[in-house]
Amino acid sequence: MDKETKKYLEELSSEYINLTLDYNTFERIIKDIKSILKTKSTDTAKIEKIKKVIKKYEA
Repeated sequence: MDKETKKYLEELSSEYINLTLDYNTFERIIKDIKSILKTKSTDTAKIEKIKKVIKKYEA
């Protein structure tokens, strides 16, 4: 395998890892938000909790 091909494959695998991490984070956010929406809190409290979840996962 030549250097260019090897470098290209390394970049692709790195992108794949980043996309996988992003997708997993997205799944966790959705799961957290769904659990918040199921609670019996007021709408305002739910909104505040959702804001905290989103802030927690911001990079």
